[in-house]
Amino acid sequence: MVSSKGVEPKIKFTGYKVKKLTYGMKIGLEKPDFQAKYALTTDKKGAEIEISINFRGKYHQKGQLILAGQFSLAEDLNDEEIKMFVSQNGVAMLYPYARTIVSVITSLDDSNVSVLPTLNFVDMLKRNNDE
Repeated sequence: MVSSKGVEPKIKFTGYKVKKLTYGMKIGLEKPDFQAKYALTTDKKGAEIEISINFRGKYHQKGQLILAGQFSLAEDLNDEEIKMFVSQNGVAMLYPYARTIVSVITSLDDSNVSVLPTLNFVDMLKRNNDE
């Protein structure tokens, strides 16, 4: 697919699925947490990103969401570009779906909706690379 300006995107979001969703008062989660990992297809033309989010409601509800997103990658990317586009742009594309799911789930049992914070994935990647 070519964008409206005639340039092929370097990473394209093709869909997602909820791998796990747990929510309730007696869930044994230690603290809010965010993790992301990815895997590439053998030909490096596709990637799957999995984000895992532990979240809390306003009244001691806890939950965990694991979301897997599928992406296609441009053929002209080198390994460093693939890492950057997947771990930065791909996660940033998938995260709004997680925010929406958490907001909807927490709104079903209370009018105090939990909203996940916005995250700066550029800074997160930079910190991870420095460590």
